[in-house]
Amino acid sequence: VQENGIKSVELGSQYIEQAKQDGFVLFEWQHVRYGNQVFPCEIYLQPVDGKGKKVLLGTVRDITTKKLNERLNRKNDVRLKLVAEAAELTDWEWTPSIKHLTASVLLEKLTGIKAGRLDVNKDIYTKIYRPDLADALRKLKAFNESDALSCRIIVRVKTPEKNRYRWISTTLRKSSAMTFQLIGVCQDISTLKTAEEKAERAVSEREALINTIPGIVY
Repeated sequence: VQENGIKSVELGSQYIEQAKQDGFVLFEWQHVRYGNQVFPCEIYLQPVDGKGKKVLLGTVRDITTKKLNERLNRKNDVRLKLVAEAAELTDWEWTPSIKHLTASVLLEKLTGIKAGRLDVNKDIYTKIYRPDLADALRKLKAFNESDALSCRIIVRVKTPEKNRYRWISTTLRKSSAMTFQLIGVCQDISTLKTAEEKAERAVSEREALINTIPGIVY
């Protein structure tokens, strides 16, 4: 029985018929080597003339290493996804020519911006704190006109809660594709910004207190 649950005899017959009709067929197969050991392989079948009659010429290639690498890559992809979600990191790709944003669902969770065809003025700019938006647009314009490969923009994005904002740091990179694209990674840095603001307030309060006490010499 093969991985798809079909008996080997039945599936093999289908591939043989396909090779006869199309002139060749290439497929993956669970083979058995000496010692009754099952291993994955890639089989190429092609009808050829042999002594006046049609025969099938077959090539078998062991792809055990390839399959192990694919499995490892899938595991790594899952791990990277879990790490990204834990760090509240999400990546996206914007294609201006068709006004299309490709992104994971985490981007919507962080910013409220949904992937798909967008009107940047209505679907993106309205979600950004206006003073931050003006600064971000200046940086974006300078980035597009420069030879720099990447830049970082930090803005406050509205949350569903009234008068509440989430600090979002975005690292932008120009794509090397023929169609101009922007590739970005967003991260929620609200906790960091809150800690910075608290530290700045503490320093200001300490300095104010020191200024009210006469006679202190540094």
